[in-house]
Amino acid sequence: MVKRCFAVFPVIAICCLCLFAACGGRRDGSIEDPLKLKHGRGVFQGNRPNPGYVQQLERRSMLRIAAENARIVSGSEIPWRNAGSSTEPDELLRYADTWLKVNPTTMLAGTRRTVFDHLSDTTIATIMREVSARGVYVAPARGAGSLWAFDKKEAVTGEDVVTYDFSTVAGSERDYGRLISRMIDNKGLVGMDLIPAAVGIGPDFFLAACNVREYPGIFCMMEVPQPMWKELPVVEVEWGRTALTMEQTAPFMSKGILPHAMRDDYSFLGKKAGWATTGEIPGIDGNKRRWIYRYYETPDMPVLNWDDPSQAAHRILSGSAVIQVGMQGQSLIGLNFEAFQGLEASKDDPGPQGMFSIEPALTASQSLSREIRRYGSWSWLRDNNLTISAIGSFLGTGTNFVTDNIFSPSAEHALLTGDAGYLKFMADKLIATKIDTRKLVHAGPAEEGLSYAMPHLNYLSYVENDPKAAQMLSKVMTEIQASVEGLASPLLSDDNTLFVTDTAIAAMAIGLSPFDVPVDKGEEVAKGHALLIFFRAMQPGVLMLNGQDLAGTLPLHYSSMSSSAEAWDIGRASRGSYALSTSAGALVVSDTGVPKSKTVYPYADYQAHQPQSFISHIGSFLRARTTSGLANGRLEARLQTRHPGLIALATRMPDQKSIVLSICNFSRDQVAETIYINELPGYADVIGKSLKIGGMGRYVVNSKSISVTLQPWEGVALYLGDAPKGLTSVKSEPINFNRKKK
Repeated sequence: MVKRCFAVFPVIAICCLCLFAACGGRRDGSIEDPLKLKHGRGVFQGNRPNPGYVQQLERRSMLRIAAENARIVSGSEIPWRNAGSSTEPDELLRYADTWLKVNPTTMLAGTRRTVFDHLSDTTIATIMREVSARGVYVAPARGAGSLWAFDKKEAVTGEDVVTYDFSTVAGSERDYGRLISRMIDNKGLVGMDLIPAAVGIGPDFFLAACNVREYPGIFCMMEVPQPMWKELPVVEVEWGRTALTMEQTAPFMSKGILPHAMRDDYSFLGKKAGWATTGEIPGIDGNKRRWIYRYYETPDMPVLNWDDPSQAAHRILSGSAVIQVGMQGQSLIGLNFEAFQGLEASKDDPGPQGMFSIEPALTASQSLSREIRRYGSWSWLRDNNLTISAIGSFLGTGTNFVTDNIFSPSAEHALLTGDAGYLKFMADKLIATKIDTRKLVHAGPAEEGLSYAMPHLNYLSYVENDPKAAQMLSKVMTEIQASVEGLASPLLSDDNTLFVTDTAIAAMAIGLSPFDVPVDKGEEVAKGHALLIFFRAMQPGVLMLNGQDLAGTLPLHYSSMSSSAEAWDIGRASRGSYALSTSAGALVVSDTGVPKSKTVYPYADYQAHQPQSFISHIGSFLRARTTSGLANGRLEARLQTRHPGLIALATRMPDQKSIVLSICNFSRDQVAETIYINELPGYADVIGKSLKIGGMGRYVVNSKSISVTLQPWEGVALYLGDAPKGLTSVKSEPINFNRKKK
């Protein structure tokens, strides 16, 4: 497997070869998994933890494994093979500009099959070829689940990571070996998430709570003096934990045990962070302790302490990079550092500026990105709550790619309302800040939902006192509230996350229920969905398709999970499971207990062989995107349009001469407009050479302008200039399929 890597990606292959030769591959996991043990059965002996159990946990802890793997790299030539300061994205974009992302917790792989095994199928390879995807991104893929919450099933989200090992639903080391081998054969790449800034209650947290050596330095945790235990809420069992209210933290702030506040506590962005406390934990020294620790989203996810002098958290994240890039040959590594943002003490209200603090996330991203590049891979900051200025800061300090939250949710909102005003506003801000658009990753809503936190508008409104931004913020929030009003099942959470899919947005835009699309409306919904993908595809940078896109999934209705609305967890709405292959079509629930979503399209492997399917339709312009080299272009200008639903963007291509003009009609009207582009530099040299590389509609290229006629939810992309070899005019067929009811 390793030798074949050289034909695809030599840098990663070298790291694979060295690290596998040095350590003989990954551990086999023969130690009994502590996540499956129930407390009360040999965990504690008297007033101390069982020494044998502590040793077992240490062998499985990420801190211990990170130290072992660091020895492989330390003192070797491996870190010097690549420049850590080089952040250019060109090489990855030329090789794999389009990726397919799948979530193992929601993907139906088939009876007794893991997701890795399923992704190795030739059917998946056929689907990826049809949409021009050269990379597969699998996340979350690491073992997750609360060690102390032994009476619960593994977390459905899979985000509370506790181990470097793959989760059982993702697959085994052997399954992954087959996947990476198949991807190499197909000249494809694999990517996964690094250990996140907030992890789960696993071996490392257990050892920290037992006060074992430097383990408490991994987390943002403080030991509570015993006289102050009376100020804490009662936790019946030592392995229990509970979140603290602001009133409950006040005594500890007054005593200096906790900071007065974290900058994160003042955020406008709907973050769910706070302090939690443990029960009385018997320590390794025989003394009982209670701890207060920082959590993110839920007390089951304690936050790592990047700034601790032990550098324990840094070592865990670094160990993840060594394993994923060097030992597993992954080419794109996702960083989830939202829990690090604003993780700084503040004595007083920091004011609007402080509410958007990005440290220590910025420092952590810079350090880990350099390390990832030295091993021969690329980093992708997946945080989607950054302002435009913060995105510029991350890209300027070494992160290779950042999630595009500038055109999302603004593009989805344009489809939902038929008004592209918010989208135009964001395009103007993006162009004005001169961010390198090649370094953005464009993705639609997936299991995480669509965030309407709108950090850009909030920042401009409250920090820069921009009246236009304030007006836009009010307008957008009013419109989104109206869009979800009256739905039988809730979709908008308290932190302004809209739990929908692209398909559901298109359905809502034409007045349909987002939970069930009639068969005769499937093609109309698919047209709106295709326009969203078309808009993202016509932007420079990485295009990240989601498995939900190819299946056309809809949100889950609360009746799918519970008989009562009161028991409905709104966060589950966009986490319905789906199948890409007919071989898994008979399944109705995932291995993690997630019910199957209703879908609008036939199975993806069936679509791949149908000329007018949804996949064939988007594949026509995605292949042209790859051939044209659009991913390596730079967004240069937004051209003036009169119709409120129309937007026109010009991208300068890598040859610095050619231009790609993309025009999208997000409205439900037929639009005919003349767009003047003669003021663009170099326009006179390219106007006589035009080639349609995607979309539908009619157009006429004149000496100073382009006249277009677009039907509702249509877009067109024109390549102006000398076309690259192999690029031909695209004839997009309209979507026309007979949906099979699933």
